[in-house]
Amino acid sequence: MAPIRIAAISLAAVCAWNLFSQAFVASGPSASSRPNRVAMRAASNTAGGGFARGPLVVYMDALIDAAASAGESVTVTKDVMRYKQLREKMTGDMQFELTEALNIAGASEHSQASSTVEIMGPWESTVFPKFVTFLAKKRRFKSLRAICEEYVSFLYARESIEPVTVYSATKLTDEQVDKIKAKMADKLEVRDIKLIQQVDPSLLSGFKIEWRYTDPENPTVGAESIDLSLQSALEQAAIAGR
Repeated sequence: MAPIRIAAISLAAVCAWNLFSQAFVASGPSASSRPNRVAMRAASNTAGGGFARGPLVVYMDALIDAAASAGESVTVTKDVMRYKQLREKMTGDMQFELTEALNIAGASEHSQASSTVEIMGPWESTVFPKFVTFLAKKRRFKSLRAICEEYVSFLYARESIEPVTVYSATKLTDEQVDKIKAKMADKLEVRDIKLIQQVDPSLLSGFKIEWRYTDPENPTVGAESIDLSLQSALEQAAIAGR
C-alpha cells in the first residue's frame, strides 16, 4: 500500500494548482454583493480609517490632513516610506551619525528631531520635516516610527491592498501569478494583491501561501497560511502512517 499512497500524494501535489481553485472558494454571497472586510473595520472605528483609537492615530490623521492641505499627499507618502525603510535597514555613515545624535546625553526631543531631519534628508515634501519638528514640540518625537507604520498600514487598507507571499519550488508563470492574485483577492475581499514570490526548492512541488502581516511593507510572518506543497503532503502522510 505504501507505493500507492506515495503515488497518490505526489499526484495531489502535482494537481495543487487545480485544488487551489477549490481551496479558495469563499462560501456565502458573491464578491460583488458581500461587504469589504476593510471597509467594515473602518466603519466600526472612525478614527484613523479603521485603526485603533489613540494618540498614534490622532497624529497620523494630522499628517494626512496636513499633506492633503498642502497638496503633498504623494510626496509625504514617499517621505514616510523612506523614513520607515531607513529606520529598519539603515547602515553606514548615516546610521552612525544618527545613532550618535539621538544618544547625546541630555539632548532634547527638539534637538533629536532637528538632527533626524538634517541627517536623513533631503526630503521630497515640505510637510514631513515640519511634522517631525511638530512631534518634538508635542513631546511625541519617539513615536515617529510607530506613526509612520500606522500611516503605511492605513494606506494599504484605504486602497484595499493586501500583501501575500507565495512560496513555490520553482518560479511561477505569469498565468499562475494572475490566478493566485485573483483567488486571494476574492478570498480576502480586497481590490488588489501585492504578491511576493519566494522560491523554495525544499517544497518539491506545489506551493504554500502566507498573508495577514502586521506590517504590510515588511512581511515577515503572516498570521494565516495554506500549504499545498508536496513536502507538506509527505510530512502529513508520514505522521498518519506512524
